[in-house]
Amino acid sequence: MSVDRKHLSVAGRVATRCFDPGDLESAVYSALAHAGDLDPSYIFVTARGRDITLAGWVHLKAEVSRARRLH
Repeated sequence: MSVDRKHLSVAGRVATRCFDPGDLESAVYSALAHAGDLDPSYIFVTARGRDITLAGWVHLKAEVSRARRLH
């Protein structure tokens, strides 16, 4: 079975006092997981300071826009 996945590449900066990258990555991934209309199974979150990058694959192109708004 073949799955047509859409590539996700989103970068942004957050205004936060949470500078621990692990905590920030967990918080962003948790928000993605609880969005309800987004499957974060193949989304990878990376934080450096206040810069956050989402990379990976999603099932639908609409999920790219949804992830961009959530992060």
